[in-house]
Amino acid sequence: MCLERKEGFSLVELLIVIALVAVIMAIGAPALVKQISHTKFKRAVMEIAVELNASRLKAIAEGRPVRISFTSGTFNMEFLNPADDTWYDYPGRAEQDFSGSASITSPGGNFTVSHYANGTARFSSTNDPSVSICVANASDGSDSMSISVTGTTGMVSVDTGC
Repeated sequence: MCLERKEGFSLVELLIVIALVAVIMAIGAPALVKQISHTKFKRAVMEIAVELNASRLKAIAEGRPVRISFTSGTFNMEFLNPADDTWYDYPGRAEQDFSGSASITSPGGNFTVSHYANGTARFSSTNDPSVSICVANASDGSDSMSISVTGTTGMVSVDTGC
């Protein structure tokens, strides 16, 4: 009796391939999750830096102080109305929440970074001309970035680590 070989894979061959794919996925999944977390964190830091740069440019263009207020995982752009010396939310700029992907570890608490018409900047709580904001990844505390604002120029820069 002659057995004829049929086209295709045997059940054993398919189970071996499925087992290999499962092992490879188990090895790669933690790295993938960490990379996704880092990407979300980096995006949150860049959004903060972009908003700080935007406040500087708006202050220079409009000839009035513009600030970013940081409060419990959110930040918001505001402008100073010289008529009544009151800060108002900047039109068209909604409050942004970064608490799900990042947390500010220093200076901590609620604070503001103000930019002025001449391009300079001030940090609210100490009135220092320069500030370094340390931001940590909410999912991985060892992952951090620093946002620096130079008081004399108002320039914003982002670096890894704090």
